[in-house]
Amino acid sequence: PQQIRAGEAAQLTWAVENADTVTIDGVGNVDRSGGSTSVSPQQTTTYRLTARNRVSEISETVTVVVQRPDARILFFQASP
Repeated sequence: PQQIRAGEAAQLTWAVENADTVTIDGVGNVDRSGGSTSVSPQQTTTYRLTARNRVSEISETVTVVVQRPDARILFFQASP
């Protein structure tokens, strides 16, 4: 999913043609034809996939939104 809760994982998947190298910022070099990798960002993060060959370079981005739970008061009381 592109939206996860803090501590959960998201799967980045890609398919690329005619690339000599493929990298994902924050992950590193990845399979140049396609694949997937699991990420567990602690905050909302934009990942950039870049495919390169001898004549060109192209990039795409995807953002994984990390939801943090709102503060909640579960109990509050006064006693005699």
